[in-house]
Amino acid sequence: MIGENIRHFRQKLGKSQSLMAEETGIHRSTLAGYEAGNNEPNIERLRAMAIYFGVTVDELISGKNEPMSFGGRSHQVLAISVDKRNRENIELVPVKARAGYLAGFQDTEYIKELPAMSLPNIPAGTFRAFEIAGDSMLPINDGSIVLGSYVMNLADLKNNHRYILVTQRDGIIFKRVIRDSAENLLLYSDNPAYPPFSISPDRILELWLFYAFIGYPKNENHVDIADIVVRLNNIDSKLNRLIQ
Repeated sequence: MIGENIRHFRQKLGKSQSLMAEETGIHRSTLAGYEAGNNEPNIERLRAMAIYFGVTVDELISGKNEPMSFGGRSHQVLAISVDKRNRENIELVPVKARAGYLAGFQDTEYIKELPAMSLPNIPAGTFRAFEIAGDSMLPINDGSIVLGSYVMNLADLKNNHRYILVTQRDGIIFKRVIRDSAENLLLYSDNPAYPPFSISPDRILELWLFYAFIGYPKNENHVDIADIVVRLNNIDSKLNRLIQ
């Protein structure tokens, strides 16, 4: 039974046995033995594979994988704004606007009031930018702007990737995320000075997968947010004119 579940979740990720073996450090013959039912993994190996699949140990054993939800909701309507060409804007949430964003993130009129920018060569999807505070995700410094791609469902969460989490009680958090066996999310900082902590999925209002960042050397003077937005929009406009 466990072997069939391992095969199911491996194939769900679109991974071959060879690729999974390479990425997890499990020997391919050992993995093949698990899937054939010739032997069973111990609890530590089960936990490692569950993290790799993005499921809990219970889900790996049972074969059931129900998606976790945001704030008790499996789906929500995302408020966005568009430019004159009807293209989605990249709204910027400065540190000073965080409290307002938590209250107005579902309000289209509020979203329209945020600074909006565009960037060249951005793939299809919905993006939002957040100014971060602190040094927990070095080398991304305090005051940097991180760009995130919208994640509609927690089932799409990729283990050990960086995310911007908009939460009910803890505000806006930028961390590396791993699903644990208790169906909570473990949040890690890239700066080892900060200990990891866990959060329940029902406290998450929005989830954004880290895509890129705009940062500055630590000792240089901070650049004004409004100036950044203007410069980025100018760059995008110039590139569009060249393409046309």
